[in-house]
Amino acid sequence: MTKKKRGSYSFFLRGTNDLKSIVLRFRFGRETDLKIALSEKVNEKYWDKNKGCIKTNSSFDEKNALELRLNQIKFSIDKAMDSMRDSDEYTSDWLKNTVESSNDSIEENNYFLTDELEAYKNNLRVRYKNGVQGVAVTTLRNYNTTKMRIGKYEKWIGHKIQLTDLDFEFHKNYTGFASNVLGLAQNSIGKDINQVKTICYDARDRGIAINPNVFSRRFNAPSEKTIFTTLTPDELKVIAEYKGLNYLENARDWLIIGCWTGCRVGDLMSLTEKNVIDYKETRIIKYTQRKTGKTVALPIHPQVIEILDKNGGKFPRPISDVNFNKYIKKVALKQGFVQPIMGSRQNPKTHKKEVGIFEKWELIRSHICRRSFATNHYHILPNKLIMAATAHSSEKMLLRYIGETETDHIDAYLDVWK
Repeated sequence: MTKKKRGSYSFFLRGTNDLKSIVLRFRFGRETDLKIALSEKVNEKYWDKNKGCIKTNSSFDEKNALELRLNQIKFSIDKAMDSMRDSDEYTSDWLKNTVESSNDSIEENNYFLTDELEAYKNNLRVRYKNGVQGVAVTTLRNYNTTKMRIGKYEKWIGHKIQLTDLDFEFHKNYTGFASNVLGLAQNSIGKDINQVKTICYDARDRGIAINPNVFSRRFNAPSEKTIFTTLTPDELKVIAEYKGLNYLENARDWLIIGCWTGCRVGDLMSLTEKNVIDYKETRIIKYTQRKTGKTVALPIHPQVIEILDKNGGKFPRPISDVNFNKYIKKVALKQGFVQPIMGSRQNPKTHKKEVGIFEKWELIRSHICRRSFATNHYHILPNKLIMAATAHSSEKMLLRYIGETETDHIDAYLDVWK
């Protein structure tokens, strides 16, 4: 199918005074070159001549409203071009009517943030990515959580938030509310901000007017360095020695399998004997990650082979995420993991994240599997091989995940040179 030819447009300033008129220029091939002066004006010191837009670092009272207006004109032109058939329809009257209709759509803009969060989440259920329909349950849960928190903020301020309200003032007020009133950690607040930005990009692509502040670097997601806990190979041997209640032994086996496969808990509990495949003279585990749609294949660790062999080639009995987290804590406590360490956990009473010194068993939860796998293989296997199992898309993401920095290679050089 031949791709339909589209026109192009840009903005420039015209006038002799400092406050100049903004002119819209529309071109289609060589035959059409239309110009129309908008009613909006701007001081030329705030205008980027090369990019044909307002300077990102400029600040003046009408900036937000003016950027919204120019964005909506762009959206209206893009939408109008979708229904055009040939160049003869691109006339001065067409361009003038398109600009005028864009002004009407701004006045009728009633897109609320919580409604868009809900709509985007529901669309994720049916979206195909990498040949897989839908997304992980945890992803949907995260959007529900963000929507719930935004709802609490709206109740606190007394009105609903529209997409055109998402300016720097909203960013400052919401992050303050989330931190001081809800008591959220910076990474949790950052997750909310990132999801707000995601649905705004989606809404903008659909021609909805968005406050341009939300796309600025200043509208950033707060973050803090994550303090995480891992289990070393020696500690996993101690875990493997637990003998006792059947349901705890079952959780113990899943913990060991998770730490030697790097599976997220949802993928972990879905493993069956069908995921075990003969490869040359050994066996491998092969599965598709729910979250990324990527296929992971890796050899079976000797500790995992022992578990499968004692179960007649089958994996342990699947359990829920909640019970898995509860049971592996009990196993760790019974095996003496009581040493005090710095870490973060969810407070069992307030259900909020807290950072401090805790006994190690208190910090053990399902995510320790994936963290331990990546950390225990770092500096032993090439990062590329670790990434093949964890499905991180870049080494930078892997290093951030295991708490290393991009300068850690310096120590390796010094060791070799010594």
